Amino acid sequence: MSSLADTLNANGYVVVRGAVPPTLTAAVVADIEDHFGRSVEDLGKWYGDPEVPPLGFITNEGQFNPRMFHYPSMWAVREHPAVHAAFAEILGTPALWVSMANVCVKLPTHPHHPDYGRNGFIHFDRLRWSLTKPGEPVDRSKNPDTGLFLSGVVALTDTEADMGGFQCVPGIYRRLDEWIAGQPDDWDPRNPDLSGHRITPVPMRAGDLCIWTTRLPHGNGNNTSTAIRLAQYVTMTPAPVDFPDYDERRARRIQSWQTRSPLPTPADYHSREQSFPPPPLSGLGRKLLGLDEWG
Repeated sequence: MSSLADTLNANGYVVVRGAVPPTLTAAVVADIEDHFGRSVEDLGKWYGDPEVPPLGFITNEGQFNPRMFHYPSMWAVREHPAVHAAFAEILGTPALWVSMANVCVKLPTHPHHPDYGRNGFIHFDRLRWSLTKPGEPVDRSKNPDTGLFLSGVVALTDTEADMGGFQCVPGIYRRLDEWIAGQPDDWDPRNPDLSGHRITPVPMRAGDLCIWTTRLPHGNGNNTSTAIRLAQYVTMTPAPVDFPDYDERRARRIQSWQTRSPLPTPADYHSREQSFPPPPLSGLGRKLLGLDEWG
């Protein structure tokens, strides 16, 4: 087993220092500023904008969110060889597909903008039993998901412990099965009871890549600093070549890249990105998208 996999198995997460070079992270920051039409140094222009929700996730949800998924700078991060190498080492195969995920623009708390107050959280995301609705009994026949599913995030700027970056609870992860067995039937995986467990903030430098297993309770902290937290989410999974719907999945991914739209694509989707041509891809990027198949 690799050293990255050893660390991830022990703690639920691993940080790959300097995985993305400064030129690439700076390019994504510049595109964020251009996309929103304001500098990240000018904090006063960011508050109260419905396009920048308190949690900071710039996704395809909501009426106003500006969609950022397919800027060339974002693809340059996704296809960077060191990012691919980290996921390939952990997953044990180079034949991977990359996610087409969002960026994060998380503003500091502000006394005059209460909506941007305490916006930290801890949750489970990919586990099957996290998909139950709050208040409904947890189907223990599906606890826990035994597959290895990963998520990841790249810090676009230096992110100190007080900037609302990645945080997690390794203590629960290390005894997850026992911990789950002790939860009531109506417990909420989106808001787990953390009593007796310490939340661990994970400071990162620009270009660091944090990868975690979805069995790890995790989230983002409160940004109590004076700077915006900027990050790009990215993960990889083995290309599902043996799945019966492989060709359909591959076609949807290629269409997403061609049309600069997310997966899944809302019926009324529109974005500034759609006025641009499809972002260029390296040979590795073409395989990570699915445009070219792994040999």
